[in-house]
Amino acid sequence: MKHDREATKGDELATTTRRMVEGVRLTSYEHGVIIDPHAGTYFTDCSGFVSYVLERIAPEHYGAIPREVAHPYPRAFEFFDYFASRAAHASFGWRRVDRFFDVREGDLVAWREKRVREDHDSGHVFVVAQAPMPIGDGFWLVGVYDSSDVPHFDDSRERSGEFRSGVGMGGILIHVDAEGLPIGFIFGSEDSLHELPIAVARLEPLAPRS
Repeated sequence: MKHDREATKGDELATTTRRMVEGVRLTSYEHGVIIDPHAGTYFTDCSGFVSYVLERIAPEHYGAIPREVAHPYPRAFEFFDYFASRAAHASFGWRRVDRFFDVREGDLVAWREKRVREDHDSGHVFVVAQAPMPIGDGFWLVGVYDSSDVPHFDDSRERSGEFRSGVGMGGILIHVDAEGLPIGFIFGSEDSLHELPIAVARLEPLAPRS
């Protein structure tokens, strides 16, 4: 049941992202942001896509996320660092979600590589498309909207047996520990388990101005 602004903002984020994904006509995973939703063209990476959506749905929330001076939008590791630093209650319009079974549609998930380099991907970030489902052995399957150059489970970017990188929807397996905290992921059927720090955040109403 939707009963507060928090749920409404998450729904808005998920709905807007879904409409973009459904309208994709031409896409490729590339660093930078060249996006025209009306034409259905999306040439961007994961953080560029999430940044584009967030800036339109929740510009003040998005503006709180730090970024490198020389980069036009936050990289994936900066989304992770910011999400991980939030409190478990509302903080600057964001709330950290610790246990993965509490994740819901419209939340954002990010992880970071152990070594962050300027000329390489620093991690991954995506919008949750569907609440995660348990599949056993500590794994949860979560539907995602993202830009990726790696195939996911049931990936919308795979057609006639061929995967095309860019913006789309698919499933990612998240591995959790005994307390339900996310500790690893598997992108798709051709991938193996990666154990990296993972953080989840939820949009919250901004604190009233004094």
